[in-house]
Amino acid sequence: TEANMKHLYLENEWIWTEARKRRELFHEDARLLIAQGKATGEVVGFIHFRFLLEDECPVLYVYELQVDPKFSRKKLGRHLMICAELIANKYKLEWVMLTAFKSNTASQKFFRGLRYDIDETSPQFSFEDMFDNDEATYDILSKKTRHCKT
Repeated sequence: TEANMKHLYLENEWIWTEARKRRELFHEDARLLIAQGKATGEVVGFIHFRFLLEDECPVLYVYELQVDPKFSRKKLGRHLMICAELIANKYKLEWVMLTAFKSNTASQKFFRGLRYDIDETSPQFSFEDMFDNDEATYDILSKKTRHCKT
């Protein structure tokens, strides 16, 4: 995580600490799907998510999707996201949501390719921060499940 994400946090003026990230990953509400290499058993990717309520709507919120650079472009990230979507559907959640840095064009393109769109809760649609919403460094992306009521 640190190798892939620390520079993005710092570029976007978010706070990065290993202790904070560890607490987030091992929080009692955190769920992880871990992909291991066949030959070595090493972790080659994972998805970290939680089941949340967003505006009283049940969602699977992806906190993190990480793929070892040696395994990128081999559809592992896609597979992990599809697993998350299947889990959301199994538990009758309405949306899969995530936060993506605007500056991470590769991740923006990846999620758009999986049909994730900017969510109405993304900062650019917020009335609370009317004067600062153009300066947000991230987008909240979402995708409906088959159980979505809206």
